[in-house]
Amino acid sequence: MRTRGLPGALALGLLASLVAHAAAFGDGHSQAGAYHNVFLGLAAFGLTALAAGVFACALRSGCCRDGSVLAARLAGFIPGKRLLVLSSVGWFALGESLERAHAPAPLLLLAALIAAAVLVIRALAIVLLRAIAAIAIAILRVPFAPRLPVRAHRLRRPAPRRRAAILRRPVTRPPPTTVIVPA
Repeated sequence: MRTRGLPGALALGLLASLVAHAAAFGDGHSQAGAYHNVFLGLAAFGLTALAAGVFACALRSGCCRDGSVLAARLAGFIPGKRLLVLSSVGWFALGESLERAHAPAPLLLLAALIAAAVLVIRALAIVLLRAIAAIAIAILRVPFAPRLPVRAHRLRRPAPRRRAAILRRPVTRPPPTTVIVPA
């Protein structure tokens, strides 16, 4: 198991379990009962953090000018199908344990819905990963354009008037005089 794909498995697995639960039970009740908003917040935070991490990694690999190299580096963020199914089942079980008792859904239907949700969400994550990689490559391929100096028109001050030479001389004091006192 790659540890790099674990955050993606947790975030995408939660989203897949929410989608599978909504498909199985509809508007009858929400997953995790009173903790449904916590689950939605975790899913939103996890997906945002995953996208930010992928984008930061894509921008950090500035030496990669080839899209295939960058895509290979970023592919580690998308978990495998088995890990994603395992994470989704775990989130689904946690959500069901937090709910009040209700009519159970057929196990085969739940398994099929979780598998379908995992496949759809993984495919969407791969499309999102490719879009982020394309954006990062587009940003990195922009040639350097130096900033052009802005020429500001300054108001010119009039040249100072020349003063007469006599006024420019420093003020001097007369030499000290000695007083001759008769003895």
